[in-house]
Amino acid sequence: MAASSVDLPAPTAASARDVRGIHQLRRQLEDWLSSRGVNQWSAGQLSENSIRNQVASDLWRVAKTDDGEIIGAFRIQDQDPSFWPENPADSVFLHALMVDRSWAGCGLGTHLVEFASHEAREAGAQWLRLDCAAENKRLRSYYRHLGFQEVRDQDVDGLFIVTLMQKAL
Repeated sequence: MAASSVDLPAPTAASARDVRGIHQLRRQLEDWLSSRGVNQWSAGQLSENSIRNQVASDLWRVAKTDDGEIIGAFRIQDQDPSFWPENPADSVFLHALMVDRSWAGCGLGTHLVEFASHEAREAGAQWLRLDCAAENKRLRSYYRHLGFQEVRDQDVDGLFIVTLMQKAL
């Protein structure tokens, strides 16, 4: 499906009927990352029940094809004490950016980040912040290309290290 002239669907707030599709996309990407030796997300780390609760709290956005297939998703939060304990009120936090591999290369990821940036600006934020596995150099490079700057690396309970990144809005 990768093509530069493709019309990209506008993300919308996820609903209860999207929970399974979000979970399936996440599992697809967990397996894809693992098959490439990338330690970004562990298999089964995000349960369908967790996604259901997050959808009920209006945290997920989804991009769908005309026939309703979820091809991209992300979670957006107004706080993130686990990774950004200083938790500034001038920030919105982007998590779990996902693009179906069949849509890779068509600009959907950038489109989703732009939408998240717009939503954050509308909420009055000055920063869009995120974290990613420090060892995932390709993803860190991708985010830098989108205007994010690396802030610091942070150890997470001695289990792994994340790179915290932010983009001025």
